[in-house]
Amino acid sequence: GIYRLLKDSCNSIKKIIYASTLEVYGLPKEVPITESHPTEPLSFYGLSKLAGEKIVSIFCRRNSIKYTILRFSNVFGPGEIFERAIPNFIKASIKGKNITIFGDGKQTRSFCYVTDQIEGLLRLAWFDECKGEVVNIGNPNEITILELAKIVREITNSNSKIKFHPPMPDDPRRRCPDITKAKNLLNWIPKVKLEKGLKRTVKWFREVSNRSLINRRV
Repeated sequence: GIYRLLKDSCNSIKKIIYASTLEVYGLPKEVPITESHPTEPLSFYGLSKLAGEKIVSIFCRRNSIKYTILRFSNVFGPGEIFERAIPNFIKASIKGKNITIFGDGKQTRSFCYVTDQIEGLLRLAWFDECKGEVVNIGNPNEITILELAKIVREITNSNSKIKFHPPMPDDPRRRCPDITKAKNLLNWIPKVKLEKGLKRTVKWFREVSNRSLINRRV
């Protein structure tokens, strides 16, 4: 699909930014993870993104098209519907259901609010200095999954209990991006604090939940 899109569009585009993911790195050998870290994805999602990176880089080099590979790191915010930690924690807390954590909850992740990610993406679109570069865009501040669950529970004023389940296979203990290149090339750093972003996201989920209730009554 990516190759066909590139082939059909190559005569009308001047630059490509491919949105990839930190999951292409696999189990971190170093933290924070730099763009030079080996790529050994552990999931089919990470593998598909890495394949997309290769297709884009080869195609663009052969057709003299500018391109940049952008690796996102745990984007969150209003509108997120994927079954990941933050949406799951918020939905469970709002409904007063158990919050499920896989493993002991001491594994760390770094979460970046969606508006910060968009700003990084726009800067990449405008700056030609990033031609052919791979750039991490994310928030380097780590937090344990257990701490995250407790913050969500506090923001939602929930009495939900935290339940621990067996860990997921190949779940990294830490995953945190090194954003030195983004700082140097794009003069970009994330601005939205985690708790502020979570409050905005919780508000959005509550509004969506209320609209759903109204629609069902109608």
